[in-house]
Amino acid sequence: MDRRIFFYSLLVTFFINAFITIFFLLPAALQQQAMPLSLIGWLMGVASIGSLLSRPLGSYMTERVGIKRSLLILCLALTAISLPLIWERTFLSLFIIRAAMGSLFGMAIIALMAYQALIVPVKQRGSIYAWIGVAYVAPGLTVIPPAEFFITKGRLDLYLGMAPLFALLTFVFIFTLPNVPSPAGRNAPPAAAKGMAWGKWRDIISVPGFWPLLLATFTFAMINGTTLQYIPAFMISKGLAASIFLVTNAGTALILRIFTYRLMDHMNRPRAIGLILAGMGMALFLLRWADSHTAFTFGGLLYGTFMGIGFPIILALVPDIFPPHLIPKGVSIGMLAMDAGLILSPVLAGYLGQSFGLGVVFTIIGVGAMLSGFGVYLSNRRIIRKQHTRPAGNNL
Repeated sequence: MDRRIFFYSLLVTFFINAFITIFFLLPAALQQQAMPLSLIGWLMGVASIGSLLSRPLGSYMTERVGIKRSLLILCLALTAISLPLIWERTFLSLFIIRAAMGSLFGMAIIALMAYQALIVPVKQRGSIYAWIGVAYVAPGLTVIPPAEFFITKGRLDLYLGMAPLFALLTFVFIFTLPNVPSPAGRNAPPAAAKGMAWGKWRDIISVPGFWPLLLATFTFAMINGTTLQYIPAFMISKGLAASIFLVTNAGTALILRIFTYRLMDHMNRPRAIGLILAGMGMALFLLRWADSHTAFTFGGLLYGTFMGIGFPIILALVPDIFPPHLIPKGVSIGMLAMDAGLILSPVLAGYLGQSFGLGVVFTIIGVGAMLSGFGVYLSNRRIIRKQHTRPAGNNL
């Protein structure tokens, strides 16, 4: 793979995920403003609702406008829509901004993931996606500490002002990305000029591994959304520093992706993801009894171990399963499952957490993830043989 494309793709991935990472602390920030957990849950969930509704449009825009041009338009719009966060504090205004932001972000991620799926060589898919996973998790180490500092100092304007800054940086670095080839071949015109080269929506249902992919992606979103958005609030309610868990989790995931990335080229990814999801569920289940910085540090190590390996596999499963001409639609449908989990998890955590406590939420989501993970593992047992015997495909 061309190192220049690889490097700039990682930078774009880092900045757009830095944009979304700062909102992991939004529940903690809004709790300081005396906003009820139920309303916070809707503010967290409405962004995912916007993403859910925009996924098919993101696929359509990517195929018709072009991947790079779509990214530029969407990230410029993200910069503009997130600017009012610096001064707006009412529930209604935040609700509207979060909804619009979720829609634009959801479409931008479709374009970015389609770009990466089309440029990553098949033989390097596991290792390259491990490095892409590093770019996803690195903001947890670099963005969370200053964000928490601004919140503890009562400077919500500076905290939320980080969002338009990272959206603008994403927009700037997209210019460094070369155009991606059309699925029709290396020398064909850009995909935007070859709309007929893309597949049909009905084609994706018959692809082997489609349904287990949806279940795995939904489960990953449910557990990750609950853990990353509500463990900080859980810790702060106990008088603990939220960054202890988030930084430990991010650091563990980062180290694993850096030092084990070659392993991901060789493992049975469809089979492994089921066991990894079960491990994430077990970690969240155990975190409900954590009550000290030491306990949450160990919890971050355990959760970060499973999440560190699991997320690159989730990313790699889409190009693993779908052929190039179905990539935009495959990414879109996979992200629909992701959005469904991200919508349900904060709303469920908000309402159940207010009535019964967040510990009960962690128990329900943790046990559910363990059961779902074993279900994915068993469902993919028949698919493994097909995945490992099919041709390697074109090296885009």
